Amino acid sequence: MSRGRTRIAYSSGGTLLHRLHPLVKLGWLLLGTVLVFAVQSPWVVLAILGGLGWMWRRLAPGRVRGLRLA
Repeated sequence: MSRGRTRIAYSSGGTLLHRLHPLVKLGWLLLGTVLVFAVQSPWVVLAILGGLGWMWRRLAPGRVRGLRLA
């Protein structure tokens, strides 16, 4: 096994996302995954994508490790 730089590591922070309990984050992830496949209205899907795009811009992708690749 390589002893190089760690690719995935905890980064401390004081944001709401950092303070949430991990099970709450898992619940939101599961709910979002189910909604993506269950929703049949294109308007709801567009609203979800718009919300994700808004959140993406607020994260400043250059600062968050791993988002630059995405």
